[in-house]
Amino acid sequence: MASHSRRTLSQIDRLLRLIQIMQWDRPHSLDGLAAELGVSRRTVLRDLHVLERAGMPCAFDPSSQR
Repeated sequence: MASHSRRTLSQIDRLLRLIQIMQWDRPHSLDGLAAELGVSRRTVLRDLHVLERAGMPCAFDPSSQR
């Protein structure tokens, strides 16, 4: 149970950090977000999906990858 709590806490920390990063006044690439957070692109996509489900608007431009 303790490992689940640590994983959840680290996800919460990462989600809060992701929100902070996305509030910067510039576009962010998936690779840049992954590097900033120290996780894989797949983890960033999962985190973005969690934020979208929570009501945070997230936009992605496939042509520029931002």
